[in-house]
Amino acid sequence: MAHASGGGRQRPWRRRCGLGLAAMAVWALGAAPGAWGASYDEELGFYFDESLLVEAPTQEPKPLVEVAENVTVVTAADIERMHAHSLPEVLKNVAGVFIQSDNGGRDFSTSGTISIHGAAYEQTLVLLDGVRLNMPADGIVYTNIVPLGIIDRIEIIKGAASSTWGSALGGVVNIITKEAGRGRRPVGNLTGALGEYGTHDASGELAGQFAAVRYYLFGGDQYSDGILDDRYFDQTNLYGKVQLPVTRRLDLSLATGYTDMDEKYFHYDPQRFFIWDRHRLAFAILALDGRLGDAWTYHLSVQRLEDDFGFNASFAGATWWNNYDQSTTFTNLRLTWQGGGHTVVAGAEMSRAKERDATDLSALGANIPYAAPPIYEESRALFVNDTWRLGDWTVIPGLRYDASSIFHEQVSPSLGVVHRWSDATLLRLQVARGFRRPPLNTKRGDPTMYWNTAPTPVQPERVWTYQAGVETVAVKGLWLKGTLFRHRSSAVWQGRPPARNEGRFVRQGVELAFETLAWRGIALAGNYTFVHENRDNLPTGRRWAANLVVSYDNGAGLTARLAGGYVWWGAYASASVGVGGGTSPDVVWDLSVEQRLRQTAHAELTAFVAGHNLFSGSQALTQYDRQAGRWVEAGLRLRFFWSTCLTLMPRYSIFSSNKQRQGWRTRPQHQQRQNVWEATLCKSAR
Repeated sequence: MAHASGGGRQRPWRRRCGLGLAAMAVWALGAAPGAWGASYDEELGFYFDESLLVEAPTQEPKPLVEVAENVTVVTAADIERMHAHSLPEVLKNVAGVFIQSDNGGRDFSTSGTISIHGAAYEQTLVLLDGVRLNMPADGIVYTNIVPLGIIDRIEIIKGAASSTWGSALGGVVNIITKEAGRGRRPVGNLTGALGEYGTHDASGELAGQFAAVRYYLFGGDQYSDGILDDRYFDQTNLYGKVQLPVTRRLDLSLATGYTDMDEKYFHYDPQRFFIWDRHRLAFAILALDGRLGDAWTYHLSVQRLEDDFGFNASFAGATWWNNYDQSTTFTNLRLTWQGGGHTVVAGAEMSRAKERDATDLSALGANIPYAAPPIYEESRALFVNDTWRLGDWTVIPGLRYDASSIFHEQVSPSLGVVHRWSDATLLRLQVARGFRRPPLNTKRGDPTMYWNTAPTPVQPERVWTYQAGVETVAVKGLWLKGTLFRHRSSAVWQGRPPARNEGRFVRQGVELAFETLAWRGIALAGNYTFVHENRDNLPTGRRWAANLVVSYDNGAGLTARLAGGYVWWGAYASASVGVGGGTSPDVVWDLSVEQRLRQTAHAELTAFVAGHNLFSGSQALTQYDRQAGRWVEAGLRLRFFWSTCLTLMPRYSIFSSNKQRQGWRTRPQHQQRQNVWEATLCKSAR
């Protein structure tokens, strides 16, 4: 890793990180490829199964073993075992990811900001089946609006991903929804949970096929009286997807979703300070997928996102409000060619975003109520990438061009290399350039605000990402992964408001992770992330996080999951608004236990209990960012299906060959291919 600016002396933290990862790599390479020979446990080779596909690196499904980026995958089965209620709860134990609660702290299903390797949360792109959930006005993502029940898997890219996705300086969280069902008899889930403080979480999903039309439907409702102070949360989610084969070579699909949320998420008594909001979000995706001969495929989609967000606040008896109305129309055309060891993906994108807001700050002594005229952004992009297989080597070049009506043209190249050192060890290298687009609200300013902001000629922030990693299962029953990273940002926005491109920001460190196979039903997984931060005009900072997950499965329907996480915010906490950032945080533990009560040829009934923050720990940055103490919930889940595969639990997958089918028990949990509907339909009546 290159030296930090300002000196050539190797710092102790960097030496420790480098030596630790180097020792791991030397050991793995020294043991490969012949150390285990014929005695090598063939089943562990399934960890590098080429049927494990991810879409986020290139926009097209490709084997994980051919991905140079630092990627983590969270599956539907992982989420189900967590008994989480929002996306931040799912991601908080992922290596390299730091979750900070939005104003008001962690409560039932509250939103939270996603920081990857210390990047600003607005620099993380969040996608739902290709729909960009970052709001055009400010880049913020309301992470609690995504219902967890519709998720098939989440792919997290750590580091710049602009050569594929455009504005994605910090990384990408790619949420992929469940597929529509197959078979004339439907399958589905009914889940209900009740907890302390008036909390409940109920949902139902149904998937099947009617004639040639495949469908998936979901509905969910969450409510809480608030675990912290005088708060509340009330949210309803609806989602549906249909897929129809138009011809033998062409499929048509339509997906749509709607979220209706009301919450009071901030309550601070000394100043009588309260914040509550109303959020209505709807989206639709119309897509065509087809083949052009044996080597070519194409994808054409049109997306529409509508977001209506109302913000209300009261301070010492004075009340004010803001209302934001935002929408985006997005078109994506993608061609894929496979042949001669290459998979080439080329595409074009166009989008139009609109934002308008209305404000009343008269209670604070600002100008009269004001309705801002709408502001627009029109953008277009071209991109191409190639996955080139050369024996044990895979080379992945990528390039993207972005143009917008509000910022200068951006060109984002990337180059990745994957070397399969042996059947048990992979080496990865990646260099990529990324950027973050300016939010729309910097282009208009707002004369009603008490700081009288004016339009700002701010341009995109830019970054170069460098990463090197090793991944191995050379130790029987143990998976290890280590990554060194360096993200060097320039033209960083300084000042608020108005912003200007003046700063530099270097984030570098190490990410380590491990996972074991089950022994007597017990499996372990853990990770550690260290980030050294050097930003202009701010003290040098360090933040780190460690997570441990203990899982148990007795093979007879009893499962348990105990997860603990620790975060040290370092200078980021001490520089935060408010007080209390310097206090030492606690380890926060969560426990969930499931017991299968009954299973028949057509249904399965499971009871569960979950304890959140068992020891009432706190990882608050400030006194305003508190964390809810211990609370407990319990519930039932009914899964119905028509299947004769009684020996195969629905959370596991069906593989394409008998040899693969023998390996499903041994693959680490976060790499298992999860498809609930396929698993329950292996011998269904169709």
